[in-house]
Amino acid sequence: MKKILSLAAVLLLCSSRSWAQEPAPAGEQPVYFVYATGQRTDQKLKVLIISTHILRGRNFAFPYQPTTVSMSLDFNEIITRIGQNERHFSTEYDNIHFNPVQVEELYGGYLRWNIQLQYHGDLTSSDNSLSAIEKVRAALIEDHIRKGYRVYQVRFTPLVDGENLSGYRYYDAGTSSYKNLVLDKVSPLSPLWITPYMKGDIKGILAGIGSSLDHRSSGGGIVIEDAGSSRKSSSYSSNSSSKKTSEDPDKWKRQAELNMWQAGNLEAEGDALYQRGTIFYPQALEKYRQAQQLYATSRVQSKINNINGLVGGVKLILDAGESVEKAIETADPQKKTRFVQGFVNYTGLLGSYGNITNPHAQNPMGAFFGFNGHRMFLSFETRIGYIVSPVYEYTVGGLNNTTTSDRVGVQQSSLGLGLSGGLNIPLRDLVIYGMYGFDLMVIPLSNEVLTPGFSLEDDPTFPSFITKWTFGAVYRFPRTRIGLGIQYNLNTIKGEEDRSEPVINNKYPDEHYYLRTTTDEQYKFNNAGVSFIWML
Repeated sequence: MKKILSLAAVLLLCSSRSWAQEPAPAGEQPVYFVYATGQRTDQKLKVLIISTHILRGRNFAFPYQPTTVSMSLDFNEIITRIGQNERHFSTEYDNIHFNPVQVEELYGGYLRWNIQLQYHGDLTSSDNSLSAIEKVRAALIEDHIRKGYRVYQVRFTPLVDGENLSGYRYYDAGTSSYKNLVLDKVSPLSPLWITPYMKGDIKGILAGIGSSLDHRSSGGGIVIEDAGSSRKSSSYSSNSSSKKTSEDPDKWKRQAELNMWQAGNLEAEGDALYQRGTIFYPQALEKYRQAQQLYATSRVQSKINNINGLVGGVKLILDAGESVEKAIETADPQKKTRFVQGFVNYTGLLGSYGNITNPHAQNPMGAFFGFNGHRMFLSFETRIGYIVSPVYEYTVGGLNNTTTSDRVGVQQSSLGLGLSGGLNIPLRDLVIYGMYGFDLMVIPLSNEVLTPGFSLEDDPTFPSFITKWTFGAVYRFPRTRIGLGIQYNLNTIKGEEDRSEPVINNKYPDEHYYLRTTTDEQYKFNNAGVSFIWML
């Protein structure tokens, strides 16, 4: 029993992550940075807000044009919040007004021909897209500093699953399908060069300038010391008289900014490790802890808690298995109630689909290899295998949330794993049991559209978590180590709503259509299965 629980814990943890896509050549990957400028009407204060990282497309060679549009819309959300947070005067004239967001991009290997940027004089033919965009960014910043701009960096993450998600997909000519854009954050700006924006920075400078209607203000000189006043803690302010004699009064402020920048890089490294899968969780956890020690945030702490929770859950399963094993050994030292078996199983017989909107199209099934254990009225089972889902029927919509009368049926096949636990009644060579558990479709193998006239643009994932009640019996042939099992399963899969998965209507291939909502909130169906077993 303990060994089966240990195997279950490993399978459960390993099922939580998937695999990464192969990147395109570094020199051809598209790269972006985003910025916006703003100023007072009287030009007494000008600011440049720029993204901390360069964003690099990982898994394609040339960008899909709407990407820059979606990126500018997402960055504009940040600029709008800054404009609202930094209002100091009641009159619009004296506050900062921001200009439209700009997105600079490079891609491919033809830099001298495809660059239409103002700041590309230092580029050479040996530059790849990343090194070139770094030079463009540096030239842009230096030019704005020379022109009297205050420059701030802000952390920016494109909302690839947000309301502008359509711009973060691209057409792959090799597979004739649309794929999801993957963006990596690279080349962060140093806080020792470009100050990280913090709420109140611009408002503090505006307060130092004063209103254009205030005749007591000077000709527009900016008191630079006021720019960081909002960052000083109360303890710093209360001891300001002693700090005035310091040779470097902003030392601790700059150190805090440096810590924040370093912590952000460690967090990004941790995110990359976490995305690579379960085996890298300990390394990701270490990166998050280092980041938290440098600059504590609730966001990083939640990531630490998440990994600790996963590891703690596995430990809980293992500890429970050990405790149960000890209790059973005490109650049944001669192992008369012990049945530990390997099995191969087919599930999909005698299907009942009356609770599903489209029952006649249904043929879900599963073929599994696994292990189960029955001992002292307790049962546990782990399994891996091939799973075919029920047919999910989706409504179809167009742009701007318009709806159509079409329905599209989709069926997914996957490699998966399952866990179940419950109670049993041992009767010599016969064990009768009831268990509750789940099957998880981990690795999609294919998606089949069963509705004529429609096809998928990509290979999306569909509902993949199946909960199940299983009632069955196992009979071991006397004086042998083999036997047969039968079971009846009550399965449930939760449907989906408000999806935006692209689908091609072959009648109108140039128009945009999306799978929206399954016609069933839950897919409830029953089926039977048979097993061949051998004693372990």
